[in-house]
Amino acid sequence: MSKSSLNTEGELATVLWVEVLFCPALELGPEPPAVFDEVFAVIFAEIGRNEGIFLSLLGDEMVAVFGVSPPRREHALQGVQAALAIRRGLASCRDRFKADSQVDVQVRMGLNSGVVVDDMTHGLRILTQGSTPERKIAILGDRRTRSVVLAAARLASIANTSEVLVSSAVKDLVTDSEVKFEFRGTHTLQDVSGDYSVYAVVTD
Repeated sequence: MSKSSLNTEGELATVLWVEVLFCPALELGPEPPAVFDEVFAVIFAEIGRNEGIFLSLLGDEMVAVFGVSPPRREHALQGVQAALAIRRGLASCRDRFKADSQVDVQVRMGLNSGVVVDDMTHGLRILTQGSTPERKIAILGDRRTRSVVLAAARLASIANTSEVLVSSAVKDLVTDSEVKFEFRGTHTLQDVSGDYSVYAVVTD
């Protein structure tokens, strides 16, 4: 799975922001620990299985987009399905990670839908500074794209461990009756204009 530039005309798509929580925290040098590679292999596999496109890897965070190249009507559902599959996949490996690497691995995720466009030849450029939920996130590119991606990042940062939070835009686009949502309130997301109605994806 490789980076892909998005259509410059703009497309309605869904962005998934994945934040992996390693405890204890990993030292991510030139050669990350084996558990790091294993965790992100699970994440990349589920993104690809649900027709997503990898955009950026930022330390222990990852960004993907669904619904572009080519456009797909079910992009919001694909994003939600990928997030749930990632959560299941990592949960199934959690005991092994603890036994083999003495590292606990959990995840939290945010999804947002909107019009995205990339006018750069090498894909979106996303930079983060700090490790707290209030950390600085710089996204270079089209204004609409920045807003969509940043909202997904902020949703992930306010999610509880193992939680998948989505905006109302995602919820309204998911028509699959088997996907259930619970309202988590209206939130003002850091550096994102307007208030967001936030929902958690729930499973039986």
